[in-house]
Amino acid sequence: MGMRGEGKVNHKVWIIKSHYPERYGFTKFDANKCILLVRNPMDAIISLYNMVATGTHNCSMSEDDHKEFNPYFDMFISQEISVWRDFHSYWMDPDPMIPTFIVRYEDLLSDPKETLMSLFSFLLNEKSLTGTLIEALIDKHTKKDEKKEVYKPRVGKINANKKKYTKSQISQIKQLSGQMLRRMGYIKGSKTSLKNNTGFYSDDDDVALSHGYECDSLVKYGKLQQVNMRYRYDEYNQKTLEDVCKESYRDSVKHLDDLPSVEVNYNGD
Repeated sequence: MGMRGEGKVNHKVWIIKSHYPERYGFTKFDANKCILLVRNPMDAIISLYNMVATGTHNCSMSEDDHKEFNPYFDMFISQEISVWRDFHSYWMDPDPMIPTFIVRYEDLLSDPKETLMSLFSFLLNEKSLTGTLIEALIDKHTKKDEKKEVYKPRVGKINANKKKYTKSQISQIKQLSGQMLRRMGYIKGSKTSLKNNTGFYSDDDDVALSHGYECDSLVKYGKLQQVNMRYRYDEYNQKTLEDVCKESYRDSVKHLDDLPSVEVNYNGD
């Protein structure tokens, strides 16, 4: 699409987008950190559905077509909510081999400065960026009048697609992914849902049923690993920031010795 650095996976770029392990990218690359971008599945699934249906990133199905093809949308939800749940579990459970930081789409929109300051603390291994050039640049690019779009998105808003789902479809989402929704702060009344008001799903029997879909173990980096601890995203980020800001990690970055690394987009998993 002509964006700067697109398609490059060498030392010329700092961050590379990948959908791994949901699917493999066109080439392998080594990574020593991961930024896990999360979005409310009601918004993420309908966005993917429209992309598949129209073959574009910025067009949507008409309301009439959406109603006509609702049985297919039903099957699509069942498939993709399982992918959404397992994808995030892969990167979070158990403790990752490389430092991983979670960024919620909703926080980027509602609180861009705080979200980006935390992200750059993770990238630079610095607890505080107050008064730095990074903070000045973040201030510049998060001004309300600053244009933030590379292209015009379909909606790009928070929880804007709920009306496109039936009650049974929302129940299906909660039954298949309720525990991950809770960890990401999308269940109403949970501690993490209070930040930027992201409690999009009620806490009920459907969420309770989702316990049965949590994996006690998973194959990761070619090995079967046990899942012993499941962190909420805010706890997870706090732990990650503490780890990368330790002198032992900072020294390993300086000397390039014992720096954790994994190969992304390989078919071993």
